[in-house]
Amino acid sequence: SLWYSADEINELFSLLNKQDHKLYLPVVLASYYGLRREEVLGLKWRAIDFTHKTISINFSVVSYFGYNEELGKSKTEVVEKDELKTDSSERLYPLLPEVERLLIREKEKQNFFREYLANTYCLEDSDYVCLHESGLREITFHDLRHSCASLLLKLGFGMKEIQEWLGHSSFQTTAKTYAHVDPGSKKNIAKSIASAITL
Repeated sequence: SLWYSADEINELFSLLNKQDHKLYLPVVLASYYGLRREEVLGLKWRAIDFTHKTISINFSVVSYFGYNEELGKSKTEVVEKDELKTDSSERLYPLLPEVERLLIREKEKQNFFREYLANTYCLEDSDYVCLHESGLREITFHDLRHSCASLLLKLGFGMKEIQEWLGHSSFQTTAKTYAHVDPGSKKNIAKSIASAITL
């Protein structure tokens, strides 16, 4: 079948909870309330009434894949929507005690990260229940490989060493991809030349 049994859902909860996985709360919300992905992502703290023990579903966040003119490449864009799919999509749920405990824990965690990360904390989306704590630029997983190579280059390792470290089959691949020299390196080169050669 295309759905989990109660035992399978409980097993999923257990696995995600043990790992303190960031998907734990979204999976719990979707499983208990039958929320769509965009409704889970659109859930805001102001939609949760801890006094009257209710959760209002009235926002959604959707993403679409399209061509970004500015970047000159395809990119996934995230769009906040104030209205839901239909009028019947807007609904009010009782706040279950199990879910309330998780939400309180999430709020405490967000408050900790807001204080701990200070100016790198992403305030732009801070009203959302499910969010990224850091305001770092989004990059692809593969971009971490490029980050490693760029760091090795900046640390003074040669192209041959970087080629072997990355497992490139040819020196040309490494040189073509990472042969750029950043402005900081150019300043260091200029200083080195100036100290080696005097007028």
